[in-house]
Amino acid sequence: MLNILNILKFWFRKQVKNTGLLDLGPQDGDWRAGAVSGIVYQIQNENGDWRPYLPSPEKQNSVNFDSFNCTSYAGLNAVEMQINKLLADGKISKRIIEGYLDSNGKFNGADRFSAIISGNTKQGNYMVNVPEGFRKVGILPESLLPHEDNLTWEEYHTDPKLSLHKEIASIFLNYFSVAYEWVPTDRESLKKHLKQAPIVLLTPLCKGFFTDTPVKTCSLSVPSHATVLTCIGAYNNIYDSYANYARQLSYDYPIIYAMKILITPKIINTKLMKWIILSNNDQYLIYEPLKLAFVIGDENDLHFYQKQGLVGQPERIPNLNGYTILRVLLPGFVSELKDKLN
Repeated sequence: MLNILNILKFWFRKQVKNTGLLDLGPQDGDWRAGAVSGIVYQIQNENGDWRPYLPSPEKQNSVNFDSFNCTSYAGLNAVEMQINKLLADGKISKRIIEGYLDSNGKFNGADRFSAIISGNTKQGNYMVNVPEGFRKVGILPESLLPHEDNLTWEEYHTDPKLSLHKEIASIFLNYFSVAYEWVPTDRESLKKHLKQAPIVLLTPLCKGFFTDTPVKTCSLSVPSHATVLTCIGAYNNIYDSYANYARQLSYDYPIIYAMKILITPKIINTKLMKWIILSNNDQYLIYEPLKLAFVIGDENDLHFYQKQGLVGQPERIPNLNGYTILRVLLPGFVSELKDKLN
């Protein structure tokens, strides 16, 4: 009987025409492409196709509950695609994101953590709260606060180690900056901005959204779900947080709002940095104007920095007094940390 009730509850929730998006579009002071914005348009993906960099599929619901957290899933999916591409292109060192990589070798941030820090509710969340959480708090590895099917909604949105997890999440901001802006929803504008980053779409749920492909247009005009636009061809290709994750929308499907969340690596010009070795033989790159010291973990790190322009031979100094040392999530760091927390 319990299984039947759970199935009925799940079926009922699938009929609800909102999956966790509260309707709020651009507000005064928000950055907007083509108007006031701190984002400089630069092409990062010439063909505008992000499908080769899709993250591992993750569902926002289970038989027991729906997290109503589509905003965090969409926001993180957009971030994860960008970092997967940066890694594939050799533009970031694997070592700095080692702790975020899942069993598929994909970057994977914790959707539960995002829901908690951005204030998700049983009615959902405003889209802007998600990238604000990334920008101000950071991103936590999924392995430290994973989705579990046997949780209740309240348990999903509870983190007993929140303070510690915030500290870990903040490490992400040592290496990446986060910015976001609203973009126009016409087809040509979306094609243009897809060349810089995947686009979060805020749309209504037209009939057949979870079953049909392509999903046909309808007359609904209130956004109730967030997904990620990955490519525009004959149809709008999206990536979702419900099963059948990659699906297509008709070219005239109603897109009410669109947001670009941009991830930029913080790579300081290594030609302006010194390669140093301490008395204990630990190696660092130091950037004297800001008193920053970057860990060189092994030969792979060193080769990466050399590709970025590091030249010359190291010099020896006794210590790094007065410097901020930027840690990296080393291999095994997350598993060791989990052992300590348990």
